[in-house]
Amino acid sequence: MRPGYAGFIWLAWALSQPAAAFQLQDVYSHTRHLADQKYRAQNYSAAASLYAAIDNAEAAYNQANSLAYLGEYTRAIAAYDSALQKKPQHQDARFNRKIVLSLLKKSPPSAPKENAPPPLARKQQEKKQAQTQWLNLVPDETTSFLQEKFLRDHLSRR
Repeated sequence: MRPGYAGFIWLAWALSQPAAAFQLQDVYSHTRHLADQKYRAQNYSAAASLYAAIDNAEAAYNQANSLAYLGEYTRAIAAYDSALQKKPQHQDARFNRKIVLSLLKKSPPSAPKENAPPPLARKQQEKKQAQTQWLNLVPDETTSFLQEKFLRDHLSRR
C-alpha cells in the first residue's frame, strides 16, 4: 500500500458508518470527561452518578472511589466488585476494595457526607500538613533572612 492511502481508506470507511455510532462515542467521551472534572473538583456525589452511566471497569472503579470518599462504603464495595467482574486483573480496584472493607468493619455505616475528607487520602493530608508546618518555620520577612545570611557570610570569612 502506498503512503497516504491508509488515511484515505480510513476516511472512506468512516464516511460509510452511521452517524449514530460516532454520536454515541461523543456522548461517552463527554460523560467521562465531565465525571473526571467533577471528581477533580471533589464533587464526589455528581462524579459517582456520572461514572454509573458508563459501563466499563475503569468507570466502575472511579465510581467506587467517589463513593468511598463520600463514606458510602457498602456501595463502594459493590462498585469495586463490578470493576473486578469486568476486569479481574484490576489491581488498584482489588487494593482499594480491601481498604474500604477494613474501613467498613471499623465504623458502622452512617449517613454519607458530601465532600467529606477522603479516607483513602489521609496520608496525603498528613503530608500536606507537615509541609505547611515546615513552611511556617521559614521566615516570611526577607530582610531578616538576608541580614542573617550576610552575618553568617561575614563571620565565615574571618
